[in-house]
Parts: sequence; C-alpha cells; structure tokens
Amino acid sequence: MNKKFLNLLTLAAILISCIPYNVKVNAASNYPIILLSCYQKTLKIGDSFYLAAVSSNGSIPTFKSTSSKIASVTSLGEVTAKSPGTCKINVKDKRTEISCKITVTKTKIVLSEKSISIEHNESFKLNVTTSTKGDITYKSNKTSVAVVDENGTVTGCKPGDAIISVKADSTTVQCKVKVKTPTVKLNPSSLSMYRGQSAKITAEVSSKINPVWKSNRTSVANVDENGYVTALKHGTALITATVDGIKKICEVTVKPPVIKLSKTSVTLKPGDEITLVANVSSGNTPKWISKKTSVAAVSQKGIIRAKKAGTAIITVSEDGAKAICTVTVKQK
Repeated sequence: MNKKFLNLLTLAAILISCIPYNVKVNAASNYPIILLSCYQKTLKIGDSFYLAAVSSNGSIPTFKSTSSKIASVTSLGEVTAKSPGTCKINVKDKRTEISCKITVTKTKIVLSEKSISIEHNESFKLNVTTSTKGDITYKSNKTSVAVVDENGTVTGCKPGDAIISVKADSTTVQCKVKVKTPTVKLNPSSLSMYRGQSAKITAEVSSKINPVWKSNRTSVANVDENGYVTALKHGTALITATVDGIKKICEVTVKPPVIKLSKTSVTLKPGDEITLVANVSSGNTPKWISKKTSVAAVSQKGIIRAKKAGTAIITVSEDGAKAICTVTVKQK
C-alpha cells in the first residue's frame, strides 16, 4: 500500500470525524452527504493529487472528470493534470453529487535568448527553463540553415535565417537564428612569380570554414586545396577562394625571366670550345639550341664546339624568354 493511498485513508478518516454530530446518517437515505478534501485545486501539467471523499452513508462514492483531456481521475480519486484548462471532478453517491473545480495552468517556457547570430559551423546552447517537468523538444524550420539537437545546441549550416521552436507540453516558444555571411580576407591579394615557384595564399575566414580554391588558368598557375600556388608558365591567372558564396581573388602574375649571356658573339676556329654562361633571373635551367649544328654545336651546359667555317646562332631560352649568341667559325 503506497504512501499516497495511506494519506488518502487518513484524510478520509478526518473527513468522517468532521461530519457534524447532529447529522443523522440513515443507511436507507437516498440523499447522503458527501464531504471532499478540497473543492478547488490549481495544478501544473503532470501534477497529481488524491481527492478524498467520504459519504455519510458509508458507501464509496464514484469519481468522474468532465474533461479527461484536461484532468483525469481514477476510481480512488487520484487526479492528474493533463493539459491547460478548467474542468470538474464530479463525486457521486446515489443521488448526491458534488464537485471539485480543477484549473490546469499553461506551461511557461523561458529561453535564455530570443534571437541569436552565429557563423556557419558555430554552435550555441539555448538554456531553457519550464514551469513543469515535462519533456522539452526542439525543432528547426530550416535545417539547411541551422540545426538543433535534443539538448538545445544550435549549429549554423549556411548563411540565412531560421527559427528554432522549443516545445514543452502544449506550449511553444521560438528563437530566431541568423547565420551570418562570413568575411574573407586573402594575404597576399596579388603575387608575382617565376615558372616553377610556389607560394602560399592565406585565407582569413571569420567562420573558420576552409575555402574552396580555384584557378581560372591552370596552364599558368594552379592551386591546391590548402591555397598553395604553383607557377607553370608566364602569364596571368586569378586564384579564387570561395566560402559560402563569398569570393575573394588573388591575381597571380607569372613573369617571363630575363636572360643575360656572358657573350653575345664569339669567333672560333674549327675544333675550338668555349663555355657561355647564362644568367637567368628565374633561377631555372635554360634550354640551349644551335641553329647550325654543322658549324657549331652547343651542349645543355652552354659548351660551344666549333666544327667548320660558317656562322651559327646559339639560342638560350626559358619560359618564352630568349637570348642569342652569334658564333663565327673561321678557318685556321
């Protein structure tokens, strides 16, 4: 036998003792007197109590709610609040009926914030208090913009506006969520490079989201997912960093090198050799070519070997830049 029911029995005994001494209890009477432990009660959803009732004829009265959706009652008089509103618990014994007015108050919800502003991938915990101990549920009307978990933690998914609904019992309140457009800054905003060189572009993104990198001319310069740019040939390329629709551009110029030869003309005899030195501003190794290898040949180290009388043009080139040396071979 639980404690609540023992308390009910105790209360019933007290009620019986409260029946006025001059009230004559007639077992054959069709109109017994019914006493209740209370005649009106205000409850919160989920609350319950025992409504004690005794009849002057000693019989057990019956209990019935006028709206079990608002408050239900058991055969033993246990009343449970279900939803906001007002109803009556009617207690009846034969032809006598008396009631207890039940008022169930609406659940109150208090949010720590009615509106929040966050970045993509940023989270914020909503603190919620309610007037009852009922379960709290959360729902986002735009999960593509912001999502919320069962604990009330809101996470931004992309720039835009969303509404988080917080529900307890039949009460719902809302929190407006704005996922901000990120700010993006590139450092540097322009680059000057030679073929074969690499450089890192740093993206400062307020939302901490990694940008998507892209080159508009991959034959000139390409870029990897971390912002490392590699120059491939002279020209201009635009490197774009995109975060949530926001684009920032770094202009990359791949410069043609400047080539200077130690000599621009030489005179040799058949069988002679000479080494030309090419100073290339890019630091890359140039390519050597002789227009008349029958007169003079050249190695890829710049060593010229005269073969027979005549004139040959030695060309040294790197990424579109050229320098020449005229070789005259005379007979001994």
